[in-house]
Amino acid sequence: SAALLGCMGCSHWPGPHRGFDMEYIWEVSQATHHISLVEDFLFDGVRNPAGVEVRPLPESEARIRTAKGELVIQSPQWDRHARSYTHRLEDRSLVSVCNMHGEKPAFVEVSVRDATGDSWRVRDPVSDAVLVPDKTHTVWPAARLKRGFLFEVPSQTLGMFVIEPGTGKKAPAKLIHESEIRRRFKVIRDRAQAAGTAAMLREGNLEINWADLD
Repeated sequence: SAALLGCMGCSHWPGPHRGFDMEYIWEVSQATHHISLVEDFLFDGVRNPAGVEVRPLPESEARIRTAKGELVIQSPQWDRHARSYTHRLEDRSLVSVCNMHGEKPAFVEVSVRDATGDSWRVRDPVSDAVLVPDKTHTVWPAARLKRGFLFEVPSQTLGMFVIEPGTGKKAPAKLIHESEIRRRFKVIRDRAQAAGTAAMLREGNLEINWADLD
């Protein structure tokens, strides 16, 4: 998070009790490695390019009319649990999402509104896996990027994707089907909505309800 925010040269102090904690040292070394894979974006790229939009999707949402206007209630409240960062370097874009929720994966919708052309690749710079639309297509046309694609970030992890021209690239190490991610999100969303909307949650014979009582 510190590197993606632009805090170059910052240091981490583990404290007197964790200085020899090998798990801590291992995690810091992993973070340093991941930063090195995208450091060209962090040093030379443009932060927050206007054409890239990132939005973690809630499992349920409710809109309540109040005397002061419409109140939107979402669950999970991703503005409290996730931070997203975008960078652009020439014709490539980097999308990074830190999911700090203790339990839930973040399903993140990304749209590139200023994409042009019909051959784009969405690649994980850490695993070198490539996110593809489905089992029959391996590149993204600009129209699909403008509509948006979905990727999943497990709880308490960082998810990164580089959106780049797809021509002349080496074969990916692994394919991730975006259609399968959408299917999993639909199952989770349907289960959440069956338990009640974000405005009325039910468990057993108990209900919690939001309303304007004034």
